[in-house]
Amino acid sequence: MGLSTSRVPQDPMEQNVAELLQFLLVKDQSKYPIRESEMREYIVKEYRSQFPEILRRAAAQLECIFRFELRELDPEARTYILLNKLGPVPFEGLEESPNGPKMGLLMMILGQIFLNGNQAKEAEIWEMLWRMGVQRERRLSIFGNPKRLLSVEFVCTCPRIQGLGRI
Repeated sequence: MGLSTSRVPQDPMEQNVAELLQFLLVKDQSKYPIRESEMREYIVKEYRSQFPEILRRAAAQLECIFRFELRELDPEARTYILLNKLGPVPFEGLEESPNGPKMGLLMMILGQIFLNGNQAKEAEIWEMLWRMGVQRERRLSIFGNPKRLLSVEFVCTCPRIQGLGRI
C-alpha cells in the first residue's frame, strides 16, 4: 500500500471524525442499527459536547468518499443505519461478497489512507485494524489470514492499489 514515512498532522476534531468514521464502517458490517451511545464512545471526552458537529462531518465524509448515507432509523432510540447509495461494486477476488467483510476491511484501509492525506505508514494501518479487533497473524473465519488478505489479495488484485508495495 502507499505507505509513507511522513504523516499529515490532524487536528483533534478531525481525528475524532476519523475515529467515528472508522467505527461506523466496521459497525455497518454487523447489519444492526448503530446506537448514538456507541458512537459517542469513540469520541475523546473533551470533544463529546461537539458530537453533533463530529457526526455531521463523519456523515459528510461517508457520503463523499464511500457513497453511504447515514440515516437516523429511530429518533427515540437514537439509532442509525448506513445506506449504500452505489449498490454492489465488484472487485476482482472479492466477487463472492462484494459488500461483505472483505469489502468492509478494504474500505477501512482506503479510508485510513485517505484521511491521512493519501498516505499511511504500515504501522498505522495495523494499529487501526488492531483497534477494530483485527490482528495481523490471527486467522478470522470471515476472511482468513488478515496479513495475507492485505498483502496478497488487496495489493495484487485491486487495480487502484496494485504496484504500491506489500505489507
